[in-house]
Amino acid sequence: MHRLTAKELKAARKILGFTQEELAEAVDVAANTVGKWECAASPCEGPAAVLIRKLVAEKRSAAKNTRAAMHAEYEAKKAAERDAQVPEVKKKRRR
Repeated sequence: MHRLTAKELKAARKILGFTQEELAEAVDVAANTVGKWECAASPCEGPAAVLIRKLVAEKRSAAKNTRAAMHAEYEAKKAAERDAQVPEVKKKRRR
């Protein structure tokens, strides 16, 4: 069965950057339900737990792709700067 502990749920919400109300809206439950899940008054399980895990996975994937794109951009800029600093060497004519 799919289930999130209160600690896992709080961590997921932090990763997503959601308030309790925003998370409740995202998984289509009442805001007080998220509060109950986080204080372990009732379990977060079933479709809501699956959806929250999916949202976290998507957020991490997007962050990873963003970091990779930023790294590629940095490397390209660094290479362009390096190329701009290299003076042109005139070829000597052989006779």
